[in-house]
Amino acid sequence: MNTINAILQFLTGVIFFWLGILYWGTGEVMERNMLLFVIGLTVFMTIIVNIGQLIHIRKVDKDSVSNIKGYAWRSFVISIVVSIGIVHLIIMTTIFYVLK
Repeated sequence: MNTINAILQFLTGVIFFWLGILYWGTGEVMERNMLLFVIGLTVFMTIIVNIGQLIHIRKVDKDSVSNIKGYAWRSFVISIVVSIGIVHLIIMTTIFYVLK
C-alpha cells in the first residue's frame, strides 16, 4: 500500500508540475474548476486503488490454499474489465469537461 501511495503522490506531483509549466509566464491564474478537477481525479483514483487492495487482502487472508489456486487469473481478468470501465469513465468525463 505504501508503494501505491508513493506512486500516486508522485503522479500528482507530476500533474501539478506540468500544470505549472503550462501556466508559466502567461499571467493567467489556473482556473478553480481545473484545479478541482485534478484534485478530484486524484482522490477518486486513490479511493479506487485502496478499495481494490482491501478486497484483495481480505480475499487472500480469508481463503485456503485450494480456493486461491484460480484466484490470480480471475482477479487479473476482473481487474482488466474494471480498469477498462474506469478509464472509459475518466476519458468521457475529461472530454465532456473540455467541451463544456
